[in-house]
Amino acid sequence: MAKIFFTSNYYKNPAKANTGRLLRYIGTRESVEKLPTGIDHSPSTVRQQRLIAEVLKSFPHSREYVEYKNYESDSTKSNATNFINAVIARNDVSRLDKLVSYIAERPGVEKIGSHGLFSQTDDKIDLDAVAEEVNSHGGIVFTHIISLRREDAERLGYNNAQAWKDLVRRNVTELAEAHSINLSNLQWYAGFHNKDHHPHIHLVVYSKDGKQGWITKKTIQDMRRLFAGDVFHNEQYKLFQMET
Repeated sequence: MAKIFFTSNYYKNPAKANTGRLLRYIGTRESVEKLPTGIDHSPSTVRQQRLIAEVLKSFPHSREYVEYKNYESDSTKSNATNFINAVIARNDVSRLDKLVSYIAERPGVEKIGSHGLFSQTDDKIDLDAVAEEVNSHGGIVFTHIISLRREDAERLGYNNAQAWKDLVRRNVTELAEAHSINLSNLQWYAGFHNKDHHPHIHLVVYSKDGKQGWITKKTIQDMRRLFAGDVFHNEQYKLFQMET
């Protein structure tokens, strides 16, 4: 029988419990799926700026690329990288030595990050900063483990971090309600651990307002039903059709 497993805990004194160490464990454990590094909103580097200036001289038509227009309006590291990659993909760049050097030094296509934490947005996550933020949090920090049997995870497509990330994001409003946290104050992080028999995520939840946040046995059951209903939605629909 298909089943979802849901285990909950909470820490009233995050610093004493060293919940920051838990975040590091979630993000770096051997079985964690490490994700792309995310969108880096920090300013483009001097090297990127100089390289883009060279690119525009050699390939003036690249000013018409949507990636360049994005970079022109917001010159972040990510937009700079996207533009440079677009130039590489669409042009013969062999005559531009600096660009050839960049190609040789840039990370691989997969762009695997150093940890597996994910959250509500695709912004780049600084694991050390998040761990310190959680450790110094003045309110309650909630932790949950949500897992499936291997055969169910494989059949339903929950054998990768992206599927679990989408699952939590789809249900974030209900997640906030279950923790008695205003949606605008909700903060969560999770990591997917692809264990042999029970693929699972560790989910850490807290409020930016330390005075908010509480769960009960009923809301824990509500969350279990919430995630089970989403994960097994298609199978329940088929069962409903057969019963009808």
